[in-house]
Amino acid sequence: MTIAMVGLFNIKSNAQLSLGINGGICLPQNSDFSNGFSSGFGGSVNAEFNIAKIGIGLNAGDYFFKGKDNSTVSSATFSAIPIILDVKYYFFPIIFKPFIGIGGGMYNEHLKETITVLGTSSSSSASESHFGFAPEIGFALGLHTKLCVSAKYNIVPKGSGNFGNVDYLSLNLGLIFPLI
Repeated sequence: MTIAMVGLFNIKSNAQLSLGINGGICLPQNSDFSNGFSSGFGGSVNAEFNIAKIGIGLNAGDYFFKGKDNSTVSSATFSAIPIILDVKYYFFPIIFKPFIGIGGGMYNEHLKETITVLGTSSSSSASESHFGFAPEIGFALGLHTKLCVSAKYNIVPKGSGNFGNVDYLSLNLGLIFPLI
């Protein structure tokens, strides 16, 4: 019983809950997506529970992409709203904390197109949700509030709907605020 209580106290003393916010640019990666859309931007918020070198978190974001000019579509926008459960491994639990991670969850995607022919415009939109995953690499820097820099490769395989593969690299910069 005493050993269990000491173990529980040790886990509690090393545990930390934090909230984070970040923003960044997104670069379409596969031909399905990069042929129609240029780089995008967006951001996310996250909550993470850390014990020693492991972080388990929930991440929700919103990323926007503008369509490339082409002869048939006057304008197009695409947005991705990922809601991801992720796990990170921090190599060093000190001031400089490099990490690798993997996340998986639901990506809510929305496409809006406007076509103009002889001065008459017509708009259409479609929304779909697909499971995706995202390997990540980066580092956190600081004692309390931390600066976080990361690269996340978001992979959303083609579903049965209207969208092709939606893979994009997001390069992020953010802040992490410890709560406990």
